[in-house]
Parts: sequence; structure tokens; C-alpha cells
Amino acid sequence: MLASTEVQARNAHDHLNNSKIEMEEAFEKQIKQLEEQQHEELEARRNEYSQKMLEDAARYNDLSLQKEEEQRKFQKSQSALFEEH
Repeated sequence: MLASTEVQARNAHDHLNNSKIEMEEAFEKQIKQLEEQQHEELEARRNEYSQKMLEDAARYNDLSLQKEEEQRKFQKSQSALFEEH
């Protein structure tokens, strides 16, 4: 009877130990998946940020060129007015 109790205890211990190992492996797998997901999201956000920066730079250049053109037109019209008077 004592040997039977020891076997049952050992079996219970082995079962708990195996369950613990399986849970640890599942958690490690989940952590790895979350880390990969976080890395992918971070890369996507970095790419989005870089794209927005490029768009902003292009918009700034366009506005800058537009401003210069408007200044030239203004100076030209102002010179024409001075020549008339």
C-alpha cells in the first residue's frame, strides 16, 4: 500500500511537472509571438513616420516654390506700377 501511494505521488508529481513545462513552453511561445508582433508594429510605424516626413518635406518644398513664384509676380507687378507712374 505504501508503494502504491508513492507511485501515485510520483505520478502526480510527474504530471504536475509536465503540465508546468507545457505551460512554460506555451508562455514562451506567446511571449515570442508578442515580441514579433510588437517589432512588426514598430517597423510599420517607423515606415509610416518616414513616409509622412517625406510628404511633409515635399509639401514644404512645393509651398516654398509657390511662395517664391508669388514674390516674383508681386515684384514684377510692383515694378510695372512704378514704371507707369
